[in-house]
Amino acid sequence: FGVLHFEDYHGAFSFYLFSDDYINFKAFFTEGWLLHISGKVKKRFYNEDLEFKISSIDLLSEIVDKEVRDVILRLDVNDISKKLVEEVVQIVSEHKGKHSLVFNVADHLNKYEVDLLSRKMKVDLSKEFFSKIGELDPLKLKVR
Repeated sequence: FGVLHFEDYHGAFSFYLFSDDYINFKAFFTEGWLLHISGKVKKRFYNEDLEFKISSIDLLSEIVDKEVRDVILRLDVNDISKKLVEEVVQIVSEHKGKHSLVFNVADHLNKYEVDLLSRKMKVDLSKEFFSKIGELDPLKLKVR
């Protein structure tokens, strides 16, 4: 058996893993690793108490490639300028990847918005990409 002590900025919790669970997840028992833990709450097999049963553990760095499909760049129609378009094209061209790029253009005055999928350009979700896009003031970035 093993104990996986997990903590974040809001608290800490220890998971006690036995048998097959220990064998399946012992590779993640490394201090300092950023993990994504999935599971469900269910009754314990020997009484009516509830427990969180881990079903999978992944490195947080791998979740982006596994789970994220789209990068959404949101902006107001009034903020669109030739300079902004050129900067976005430059950043996206430097960070080609496999994630779809969607522009969500909103007109708050007339209360409508539209999603525009880029069919030719896909992006890589790297720290540098997030940093450079974050510098463009009118853009808001979202991943899904």
